[in-house]
Amino acid sequence: MAKFDITVLETLTFETDIYRAGVMVTLDETHIAVAYTGPGNDGFIKTFSINGTYNFTEIDSFEFSRFNTAQISMVKVKEGLLAVAYDGPSNDGFLQTLSYNSQYRVDELDKFEFDTSDTDNPKLVVIDESHLAVAYQGVNNNGFIKTFSLDTSANITEIDSLIFDTNLRRMPGFVKIKDGQYVLSYSGNAGDSRIATVGIDTSFNISIQSTTVFDTAISNYYTLTRIDDSHVLLVYTRSQTQGLVMSFEIASDNTISEIDSYVTSTTAFVFNTVIKYSDTNYIVRARSQQFGAFISTFVLDSAYNVSLLNTQQLAGQASNSASGAMIDPDHFVIVHQFNTSDGILHSYEVEAAGFQISGTVTNAGAPVEGATVRCIQQSDNTTLPQKTTNSVGEYAFLGVVNGELYHLCVEYEADGVLYNAASLWDVVPVEV
Repeated sequence: MAKFDITVLETLTFETDIYRAGVMVTLDETHIAVAYTGPGNDGFIKTFSINGTYNFTEIDSFEFSRFNTAQISMVKVKEGLLAVAYDGPSNDGFLQTLSYNSQYRVDELDKFEFDTSDTDNPKLVVIDESHLAVAYQGVNNNGFIKTFSLDTSANITEIDSLIFDTNLRRMPGFVKIKDGQYVLSYSGNAGDSRIATVGIDTSFNISIQSTTVFDTAISNYYTLTRIDDSHVLLVYTRSQTQGLVMSFEIASDNTISEIDSYVTSTTAFVFNTVIKYSDTNYIVRARSQQFGAFISTFVLDSAYNVSLLNTQQLAGQASNSASGAMIDPDHFVIVHQFNTSDGILHSYEVEAAGFQISGTVTNAGAPVEGATVRCIQQSDNTTLPQKTTNSVGEYAFLGVVNGELYHLCVEYEADGVLYNAASLWDVVPVEV
């Protein structure tokens, strides 16, 4: 396989009536939650488990909003607590807190109407375990940022509100970079693209630190991803014809400037989602008017220059919303809207250049399918996510550290007999 090849593993169609505006968060390495606009234009949250072969099982479905629910943003605030922001009835803005228990069943805690005039494309971020911020396009197309506190029962109180710009043309992107600092990207009143640094102080009051125009063409679909404490990655669409991946640096005086960009010639990144594989590698799922849905992988060098690794087209007519996240070092999940109404989950495996530990489990010379293989880093007893052997007995641990030693344990059942087949010490990773 080529460097950063991506393979589809498993698929689950969980909605066939109406599915729009889907967003996914990971609850832990084996559970996810998906919020979306479903039948009746109501808002739903579903939870799913992911097993050792990356199959999905639906656990719970909770209707959190009735009527005209759209443009949902969802975050995990802390263990057991979710928050959603959305455009609700009469285009008003709503913020809700929801709990999930140890069985991953969801229940409502509080609902707060944060804008009674107009709300489009809210983007929700976590400040800390008891505070949230939302950026959105509001009345008269003005851009707003608001902060909120959550008490011990997750009841919501608004703290501060700021108009960051007037007469926005396109939806904002919003991300936390470090404590006290956030980055915002949006299309301004002239149709140009702007990126701003935002301060939120210890009293959770908001200020704009700097704003830069980085593209004069009419653009949209901004997705921001944190690289590190002073760098951010932006993916967006220019003029509905080009997709761009750009890196930016935040200086000590809070100004922000472009470092590098990758520009496609004909492929727009519409309805994109970005998955951070590592500080240097990023996965972009998007749709173009020309080629349908695709997944591209990008790499940043030590100077934050952007390069394309590869692109793989997805089967089917994917449209509109997509959301995804890594669930372990080698696997990620994306929830797509396929065709006009289907909500579909896909699990993927990433094969990246680097170091790995791999092998084959056999019994009397025959390959063993379904054996459990555990890998432990000997220096600090870190346990990697366990693997299950495939139909020819193979397993592989990717992303292991060069120069470290590892301990492998293999367990399986054959003809009703349980085997602890191997316990191998001082296993050395090899380069692939």
